[in-house]
Amino acid sequence: MRPDAQEAAFRIGEVARALDLHPNSLRRAEREQRIPEARRERVSRQRFYTPEDLEVLRERFARR
Repeated sequence: MRPDAQEAAFRIGEVARALDLHPNSLRRAEREQRIPEARRERVSRQRFYTPEDLEVLRERFARR
């Protein structure tokens, strides 16, 4: 799945910085199914997050 051109998309590093986490922390949480699986670009398989995803993650990691 590729982000829609009109939809803002953030890469894992940008989201990690916004949450004051290391990108590996997000990867581990996803692998352990503590957070929803990120969308991925079709060819590169890189994770991307929408602004809505970022808000969900903020709520999840604010509780720690």
